[in-house]
Amino acid sequence: MMKTKKITISLSHWKKNQISNNTETDLWKSKIFLLKQKINPYLSKIIIKTKKITRSLWPWKKNQINHNIESDLWKESSEKVTITSGDTYDFIFPNAMPTPKIFVERNIWDKILDGLPAEYTLPNDKAYKKLDSMNIDSYNALFQNAPSFRHIFIDNKVMEPLINKLPENYVLPNNQTIKIFKVMNADSYNFLFSTTASTPKTFVENHLWDNILTRIPNNYILPNFYTNEVFSKMSSNEYNALFSNPPNTPKIHVDPIIWSPIKGAIPQGYSLPNEKTIHIFSKMHSNSYNSLFTLPSNHPKVLIDYFLWDKITFYLPPNYQLPETKAMPNFYSVN
Repeated sequence: MMKTKKITISLSHWKKNQISNNTETDLWKSKIFLLKQKINPYLSKIIIKTKKITRSLWPWKKNQINHNIESDLWKESSEKVTITSGDTYDFIFPNAMPTPKIFVERNIWDKILDGLPAEYTLPNDKAYKKLDSMNIDSYNALFQNAPSFRHIFIDNKVMEPLINKLPENYVLPNNQTIKIFKVMNADSYNFLFSTTASTPKTFVENHLWDNILTRIPNNYILPNFYTNEVFSKMSSNEYNALFSNPPNTPKIHVDPIIWSPIKGAIPQGYSLPNEKTIHIFSKMHSNSYNSLFTLPSNHPKVLIDYFLWDKITFYLPPNYQLPETKAMPNFYSVN
């Protein structure tokens, strides 16, 4: 009986402790829950800010990586690539024209030279012999008035079969072709035009033009009085007063229905270019940026967007020029 009481008491104490522990656990859970509710808004803000900072840092990091890659590539290319004037290899070509502004990769051309026989040139005797048989002048006998084309070459494998199929003593143009083209000569219709220029090498379809002749009045000419009257009102010189330096363009005609309203809508004394347009274009003069180039060229009629070029010059180092000085050692001077 006593043992039973002791066991019951010990169990009750254990149960009480368990209940107490559970109560404390629930209290801690509720406290943690309340703490989370208070912390979460601030935590979410911190996470959002961290993401924004990370996103803003990534492009910078990416640019840094790209810059490093470009620097490594430049270093590698500047060490390996050597550029020289194309004139350096003129000795291979006996009839070479000077090309001081053309540059070639020295390493490639030196390898080509290493594979060539001593004193090799282009064209050489073998090439001349081959090309002589392909010269188009070899077939001048086919043409009545054949000009010389010593720099034109054709495939004799194509021409020989053609010649073999032609009649003996065949020439171009022959009497039959001359007769056909004679009636098609454009000069045959010069009487239709008040001002004519001889065009003996121009040919027209006589069937078409003869049909036109049957449909026009006798003594009809072009331009006639009516067409002259119409075109006189369309002369572009009528609007020369709109331009400060008008060119003489008697053969250019414009539509007065379009240009007359334009002329009527602009202020008196207006001309193009005027002071405002000259001022705008003066800023866009390409020669303003000649200091960026070691060998500047003069292009007075070339205009560029100074908004773009001013940004470019802003980001360039002081005294920057193209080509860069670090690239210059790779260019061999050729006298």
